[in-house]
Amino acid sequence: MLTLSNFNSWKPSIVKNDRRVSCIYMIEISGKFYIGLTTDLYKRLKNHISDLNKRNHIPLYKYMSNIPMESQRIYILHVEDDINKLRDLEKKEIMERNTLFPCGLNCNGGGG
Repeated sequence: MLTLSNFNSWKPSIVKNDRRVSCIYMIEISGKFYIGLTTDLYKRLKNHISDLNKRNHIPLYKYMSNIPMESQRIYILHVEDDINKLRDLEKKEIMERNTLFPCGLNCNGGGG
């Protein structure tokens, strides 16, 4: 299972043939969800962790800093090379999964 505490060991699964994986991903923390879009999942997860102390006013980071990393699960929902399709998928997932704060951990409707 991919978590924020062990994603480094999953790097071979996240980076295929030195090619970045573009995807829609979901982070689950204590029953709340965050949907994100990235063109480099490994780098994005590293950035989420490094942003913990800098951006703790944002719902995702508040939750991340209060729950053990091994309890924070990561799911890859869609893998897609077309960035426009990813933007549409991110908006759709945020809406369908109702992940806007306070129900979830997203601050906006995505697609940006």
